Formats: sequence, structure tokens, C-alpha cells
Amino acid sequence: MKNRSDEPIFHTAACAGASQAALMADKRIAEETSFFAISRRLVATLRKEEAMPLPLTQEKKEALKCRIFTLYARYGFNGISMDEIAKSMHVGKPTLYKYFKSKEDIVRQIEETGIGHLESLQLTMDRGMDSVLDGMSQIYSRGIILASASKKEYMSDLQSHYPDLYEKHMQAVGAVAHRFQEYYRTAVEAGYCRSLSIQLVGEQFRVMLPSVISAEYLEANQFTLNHAIREYYRMLLHQVVNDEYQPLVDREENFLFCDPLANRVKETFYYEDARVKIDV
Repeated sequence: MKNRSDEPIFHTAACAGASQAALMADKRIAEETSFFAISRRLVATLRKEEAMPLPLTQEKKEALKCRIFTLYARYGFNGISMDEIAKSMHVGKPTLYKYFKSKEDIVRQIEETGIGHLESLQLTMDRGMDSVLDGMSQIYSRGIILASASKKEYMSDLQSHYPDLYEKHMQAVGAVAHRFQEYYRTAVEAGYCRSLSIQLVGEQFRVMLPSVISAEYLEANQFTLNHAIREYYRMLLHQVVNDEYQPLVDREENFLFCDPLANRVKETFYYEDARVKIDV
């Protein structure tokens, strides 16, 4: 990624910088979305499980967790049995029990993975405005995942049936919000971001983001998920980045993570929803 430690500058080594930015973005995307990377090949493998049992793999386990989450969000914890989960996943019940001891074990593993993803947030300012933009993309990515995962029905069931997990979930979300606030204040003091009410910025983010990526909104406005994720992030950057650095906002390298993120969200949370489309 291009070095902006001596901002404001406009570098001449654009090609080399863009290549480096792409490599760094690809690495970050791979790290941040590995849990959500469910391929068609893996789904096809799961469907062949009955005919040809395969060894346990972490990749397959993560895929099952993602898909089971969508069932819980749709039917509730009590609305679907292990038998029905196995049938929906196209695997045998014995195979399902190789990965998970019970429905409670599934919920706990889903939450542990999600909380671990939130806690992996790495925010620095050692590379100047580059670090700020990288930090914003990390925060935004986690906001997208939270908005997709925190379905009302799922959270209600989590609170009712597993209050300890619900408390841990909310604590993790609160910790990320607090880290964002502290990071933003530091960016304001350093002159990178506008002096806005961080509480209002956070509230706008919390309220608007779930609506912007909802199936109903996307269908009504004929937006692809990629478009919604990219353009809301662009709007957010223009809103918070200081005037001095506005020329840096629209650079393509800042949005490299958006398409892979949209694909992961579609595959994980909306894989059966035809209203949610992605760019081909």
C-alpha cells in the first residue's frame, strides 16, 4: 500500500503502490473472511457425504456452521431438530455429530467464531493515512458481518436460551464500538478525520447499515450487494475523512475488499435469497 506518512502528497510510483496495495488487501481479505468462504465445490462435497464419507476437515466444519446459522436465524433454535439440520445440510446425522455434540454445541461454536472475528480487529496509525483507511475497512467489514448475522430472531433466541452467550456477544460488540470511538478520536487529533460526534457517527452506522444491505432494500432499489457495500463505504469515508485527504478517498485500492466481502456475505447469509444479487 502506498506510503502517506509525509501527507499530503501525490505519489508518482502509482503502479508499484497499487500492486502492493492489492497484495495487502488480498491478504487482509483472506484473513478476515476465511470463516465465511463457502465454495460451491465444498457444498457439492457435503451433498455427496452419504455416498462417500470424507475425513473431518476444519473447512467443512466452518461451512456447516455458516449454513446452520441461517437455519437458526430462519426457524429459531427450537424450530429445527438435529435430524432436520442434517437433512438441510445434505449430510448424514452421524456425520453431523462428528462435528457437533448437540444444537447447543453448534450455537456455542458459532458464537465463539464470531466473537473471535470481532476481537481480531487490529487498529494502528503507524503508516499515517494508510493505516486510517485500513482501520476503517476493518471496522466496516465487521459492521457488515454483524449487520448480516444479528438477525432479530436469532438474537432473541440467543438471549432467551443462552443468556451467557448473548452477554458475551453484546460485550464483544460493545468492545469493538469502544475501540472504534477511541481510534476515531485519535484520527481526529492527528488531523486525518473530521471532528464529528463519534456517537452520532456510530449510531448512524448501526442503524443504517442493516437497512442498506437488507434484501428488501436491495430489491426495491435494484442494487447488487456489491454496489450497496461499496457505495455506502464511499459515502462513509467522504463523511469522516478530513478535507486535506479527500483526494485519497476514491482511489480503487480503498475498495478492493468490497467485492470479496459481498461474495462471502451472499454465500453465508443470503445463499438462498434470490432478491440479494451480486455482480458477476
